[in-house]
Amino acid sequence: MHSDFLFAQPSGLAGWARLLDLFGTFDDYNTSPSRPVADARALYTDWVVTGEDIRVAMAALKEEDIRERRTSRLCGAALRALCRQASGER
Repeated sequence: MHSDFLFAQPSGLAGWARLLDLFGTFDDYNTSPSRPVADARALYTDWVVTGEDIRVAMAALKEEDIRERRTSRLCGAALRALCRQASGER
Protein backbone atom coordinates (compact mmCIF):
# COMPACT_ATOMS: atom_id res chain seq x y z
CA MET A 1 0.00 0.00 0.00
CA HIS A 2 1.22 3.48 -0.74
CA SER A 3 0.33 6.65 1.08
CA ASP A 4 -0.52 8.65 -2.03
CA PHE A 5 -4.29 8.32 -2.27
CA LEU A 6 -4.73 12.10 -2.45
CA PHE A 7 -3.02 12.17 -5.82
CA ALA A 8 -4.77 11.15 -9.01
CA GLN A 9 -3.39 8.24 -11.02
CA PRO A 10 -4.19 9.25 -14.61
CA SER A 11 -4.17 6.81 -17.51
CA GLY A 12 -1.70 6.99 -20.40
CA LEU A 13 -4.33 8.64 -22.59
CA ALA A 14 -4.96 11.27 -19.93
CA GLY A 15 -1.22 11.89 -19.77
CA TRP A 16 -1.10 12.59 -23.49
CA ALA A 17 -4.15 14.84 -23.23
CA ARG A 18 -2.40 16.89 -20.53
CA LEU A 19 0.20 17.89 -23.09
CA LEU A 20 -2.47 19.96 -24.80
CA ASP A 21 -4.20 21.09 -21.59
CA LEU A 22 -3.00 24.69 -21.33
CA PHE A 23 -5.45 25.75 -18.61
CA GLY A 24 -5.17 22.77 -16.23
CA THR A 25 -8.69 21.50 -16.80
CA PHE A 26 -7.52 17.87 -16.63
CA ASP A 27 -5.94 18.28 -13.20
CA ASP A 28 -7.89 15.95 -10.98
CA TYR A 29 -7.25 15.00 -7.38
CA ASN A 30 -8.89 12.50 -5.12
CA THR A 31 -11.12 14.37 -2.72
CA SER A 32 -12.56 13.81 0.73
CA PRO A 33 -15.80 15.17 2.17
CA SER A 34 -13.92 17.29 4.72
CA ARG A 35 -10.45 18.11 6.00
CA PRO A 36 -10.79 15.88 9.08
CA VAL A 37 -11.78 12.93 6.88
CA ALA A 38 -8.82 13.60 4.56
CA ASP A 39 -6.49 13.82 7.56
CA ALA A 40 -7.88 10.60 9.03
CA ARG A 41 -7.43 8.77 5.72
CA ALA A 42 -3.89 10.07 5.34
CA LEU A 43 -3.01 9.17 8.93
CA TYR A 44 -4.50 5.69 8.52
CA THR A 45 -2.60 4.94 5.31
CA ASP A 46 0.62 6.34 6.79
CA TRP A 47 0.32 3.94 9.73
CA VAL A 48 -0.53 1.03 7.43
CA VAL A 49 2.61 1.73 5.39
CA THR A 50 4.67 2.13 8.57
CA GLY A 51 3.34 -1.19 9.89
CA GLU A 52 4.24 -2.90 6.62
CA ASP A 53 7.77 -1.45 6.79
CA ILE A 54 8.13 -2.77 10.35
CA ARG A 55 6.89 -6.23 9.29
CA VAL A 56 9.41 -6.34 6.43
CA ALA A 57 12.24 -5.23 8.73
CA MET A 58 11.30 -7.82 11.37
CA ALA A 59 11.21 -10.59 8.75
CA ALA A 60 14.65 -9.53 7.48
CA LEU A 61 16.05 -9.54 11.03
CA LYS A 62 14.55 -12.96 11.72
CA GLU A 63 16.10 -14.34 8.53
CA GLU A 64 19.47 -12.78 9.44
CA ASP A 65 19.25 -14.27 12.94
CA ILE A 66 18.47 -17.72 11.52
CA ARG A 67 21.46 -17.44 9.15
CA GLU A 68 23.77 -16.34 11.99
CA ARG A 69 22.64 -19.20 14.25
CA ARG A 70 23.12 -21.72 11.45
CA THR A 71 26.60 -20.32 10.74
CA SER A 72 27.42 -20.24 14.45
CA ARG A 73 26.42 -23.89 14.86
CA LEU A 74 28.49 -24.91 11.86
CA CYS A 75 31.49 -22.91 13.04
CA GLY A 76 31.11 -24.28 16.56
CA ALA A 77 31.06 -27.87 15.29
CA ALA A 78 34.06 -27.23 13.06
CA LEU A 79 35.95 -25.57 15.93
CA ARG A 80 35.20 -28.49 18.27
CA ALA A 81 36.44 -30.93 15.63
CA LEU A 82 39.66 -28.92 15.19
CA CYS A 83 40.19 -28.79 18.96
CA ARG A 84 39.68 -32.56 19.24
CA GLN A 85 42.05 -33.12 16.35
CA ALA A 86 44.69 -30.86 17.91
CA SER A 87 44.41 -32.62 21.27
CA GLY A 88 44.61 -36.05 19.67
CA GLU A 89 41.05 -37.07 20.49
CA ARG A 90 38.87 -38.89 18.04
